[in-house]
Amino acid sequence: MTDSQFDVQNENAESSSAPEEGVPVEHHLATVRTARYYTLGAPLAETKRVWFALHGYAQLAGRFLRHFNEIVPADTLIVAPEALSRFYLELPRADRTHMERIGAAWMTREDRDADIADTRAWLDSVYRTVMDDIARATDAVPEVTIMAFSQSVAITMRWIAGGVAKPSRVIMWAGSLATDVDADAFRAGLGNAQVLLVAGERDQFLTEKTRPLIRGQWDALGIPVREILYDGVHEVDPVMLTELLQLRGQQHLPAI
Repeated sequence: MTDSQFDVQNENAESSSAPEEGVPVEHHLATVRTARYYTLGAPLAETKRVWFALHGYAQLAGRFLRHFNEIVPADTLIVAPEALSRFYLELPRADRTHMERIGAAWMTREDRDADIADTRAWLDSVYRTVMDDIARATDAVPEVTIMAFSQSVAITMRWIAGGVAKPSRVIMWAGSLATDVDADAFRAGLGNAQVLLVAGERDQFLTEKTRPLIRGQWDALGIPVREILYDGVHEVDPVMLTELLQLRGQQHLPAI
């Protein structure tokens, strides 16, 4: 920080009104914490394609990768970052059995701007680490797919708009758009990436009524998308996932 920036900060602090007595004053501090991600699939030296797979609300990254068991192509590495906020899924009980089931969330409405910034920085760190590791092992740049399920669709939009990821394909699976994303930044982040909207025909959240509304939001952003439906509910369908994992380059599944 320069002397002039320090002086401006001091002037702003001195000119601000004193806090009202008895009213809590909110403060923020950056802190270092340890987060985790999981990988499954090809060894680094054999990786030609990498999928960044973001789990949904109340899920954990390791368990989310169970969807990929035994269906990952030999040249593909799956990377699953875990959301930064973990919690018990059930209300407390005296016998402590509520502690058995744990999930994670990408963000809530509370202090959302800080959560968004922290999550974007975390995803950038994972992306840089994985891509650098692959580059050292192969001396090549792999094809990148980002798959987002449910709650992570919105955070993925924010990541692409303000982060370092450069995907060739983006799979938005059964999730709603982030309405606060800068459209120009998002389009720039996508570049020429293929965008697929995937959902089950019987999804209890993306229903027959809400799907056209979400498609309209994508159209308003000026982003070409392909809609793909399967016979299922609000979950990752193994047959559909297997088909998506086979896509190469600009190949695509038939749209609805």
